[in-house]
Amino acid sequence: MNLGGVTSKSKILPLKQFVSTAGTFYQNLRNLLVIEEKPSDELTSFLDFEDTHLAKLKDHIEAEKARVEAGFKQIMKEFYKMCAEAQAEMLENLDRQYINLKSNYDYYRSKINRYYKSETSGKEDEDELILSESKIYEKINECDTIDDFEVLIKNILDDFEEHDGLKDETDKLVILKEAIKNLNQSIKE
Repeated sequence: MNLGGVTSKSKILPLKQFVSTAGTFYQNLRNLLVIEEKPSDELTSFLDFEDTHLAKLKDHIEAEKARVEAGFKQIMKEFYKMCAEAQAEMLENLDRQYINLKSNYDYYRSKINRYYKSETSGKEDEDELILSESKIYEKINECDTIDDFEVLIKNILDDFEEHDGLKDETDKLVILKEAIKNLNQSIKE
């Protein structure tokens, strides 16, 4: 840009000289561009609708803003719902870890109590280990959750499986010790 012979890239002007040069530039520009006659109605008629057009645009913009806000509220609602579901699932999984470990300890304890006599075990412990049909129904009714029920059924099925593997009395002690050792190892893992 050339301002009265001064190239802006090659020279830095002091402020006073810059303002003087700019003032001269705009005065010359005004003399060149200003038309002395009144503008025609065709040129100014558009301005007559300024208030109407601005009001319509403002109404349209407000309606669009409301639509955008509603859309974002819906997105946030869905996102919150997804987060709440993910949180509930994570909390349930964490609770399930505790239940699983507790069940593993109970299972391990029951196997030790079933196959090893202790000074503290008595007739009640034997009754707990050898289940009648009524005792099985009682244990089913004591289940608070589906996980408790699954553990009970798993334990009964494990008892079936262990019994089938213990038909030969000579290997009973070796098999039991190995099973308890394996169970102990799997709980530690």
